[in-house]
Amino acid sequence: SSRLGSSSYDKFDKCAPARCGDTDVRYPFYLQGLQPSYCGEPGYNVSCIINGYFPMLSLRVKSSAFFIRFVHYRDKVLPVLTQAFFTVEETCTVPEAEMQTLANNPHFVPGKNSKWVALYTGCVKPLPSNLTSYSSSKCSDPILLMLEGDPYSKYASGVCRRAVRMPMKVNDGELTLTREELARRRAGATWLEYKTVLQRGIYLSWTAPSLQTCTSSGGRWGYQDGNHSLRCFCRDGAYASSCPRSIRNMVISIVSGVSVAGLAVMVIVILLRIRKKRRENPNSITEFLKKNESLTPKRYKYWEIKKMTRSFKDKLGQGGFGTVYKGELKDGRPVAVKVLSSGNSGNGEDFINEVASFSRTSHVNIVSLIGFCIEGSKRALIYQFMANGSLEKFIYEEKLSGAKRILGWDKLHSIAVGIAQGLEYLHRGCNTRILHFDIKPHNILLDEDFCPKISDFGLAKVCVRQESAVSMLGARGTIGYIAPEQVCINFGQVSHKSDVYSYGMMI
Repeated sequence: SSRLGSSSYDKFDKCAPARCGDTDVRYPFYLQGLQPSYCGEPGYNVSCIINGYFPMLSLRVKSSAFFIRFVHYRDKVLPVLTQAFFTVEETCTVPEAEMQTLANNPHFVPGKNSKWVALYTGCVKPLPSNLTSYSSSKCSDPILLMLEGDPYSKYASGVCRRAVRMPMKVNDGELTLTREELARRRAGATWLEYKTVLQRGIYLSWTAPSLQTCTSSGGRWGYQDGNHSLRCFCRDGAYASSCPRSIRNMVISIVSGVSVAGLAVMVIVILLRIRKKRRENPNSITEFLKKNESLTPKRYKYWEIKKMTRSFKDKLGQGGFGTVYKGELKDGRPVAVKVLSSGNSGNGEDFINEVASFSRTSHVNIVSLIGFCIEGSKRALIYQFMANGSLEKFIYEEKLSGAKRILGWDKLHSIAVGIAQGLEYLHRGCNTRILHFDIKPHNILLDEDFCPKISDFGLAKVCVRQESAVSMLGARGTIGYIAPEQVCINFGQVSHKSDVYSYGMMI
């Protein structure tokens, strides 16, 4: 390789891969505001934005913006979508102009292994009976989605005025129905399958060259100032196609190899120490319960759990960590019994979190933990029974029934205030500060008087009140309610304010 520049350390550093959420950004793309434009191809600029609750790449094509689900550099796959793809049944409209703009863009072509799906609009009403299963029954103006080559596509072309073709990810066995199979289906069945495909996004690939010589030699592609020629930026300069195997580079490679080997040895040593520690302390949960015996509630035998739930007869619900059943104590009090899933590796921490959190709380807006059970791999938690279940049943339209349409604005305001008071107690009213990390309607229970009570402390973290920020190994919470700083440290430190963010999203 011939050297074309001397002081390219700066360009090498500035064209380092950037990160947005879980996605790396590198050639041919460049991240606006963080990477210079010479680090990518013209027209391949992307932005990192907060899409409601987590970082996501955004691609702008003319005046249209698209979210990027992920970037697969080896296969050159780039699924993009808009919010309209998720609300097509609510709005009964689709971004035809945006999709046409994307189809006409010279930088992108259909992605690897994608299939063409046609979107038909401006169709006659009512639709012929052989096309109803391709359209949502919720829309008065029909919108059809149809795989290219479908036996009924000629009928759609005859009754609809407009069609936009999109390359999409269709898995083996999806949407490949014969006429006989379609005839046997009830209306709307295939629309659900097409809606799933639509929400995967438009599968694209990029036309910029996929060049491996530079990256495999440790360099980074970019454009040289002035002449706009593609160059390989290396630690010691810019080269035509790859970084040379200089003595300096070889030393760096050797040092890197030694570092990797040393890291591997270190990981093995740590794993052996953890294994030894586990052998010395086989049951951390039992140890925790012994140390906090004075604080923990009553401990029940597993046979008592089976008896109070009548062998788990009445199932109330199911979550990520276990299943909740209705039960009854000896004195006749109704209870809710959460049986933790034995196959979940996080159950140990989840169990300790719940018992540790509840043993420190006593508040009208915090659900009460009456008892627990631990017997081998079997674990259960017993709570006071909430007659009206979770808040989600009263605020989501599709879960409402006539009997449940009883929450007026005064009652909703009272519930919102009660949840806020419960959160304030967790953050300021206890001897230790408790961060919940999963505030959402599903975890707010309502008693017979619709008094709200915060529940499910499986993801909670207990810390001293003086701590303004806490450290975490990974994000905790539910997409839609999780605070941005729990996903990406660039947005700030994780603290009790993360719960406040979740509360705001819930409101």
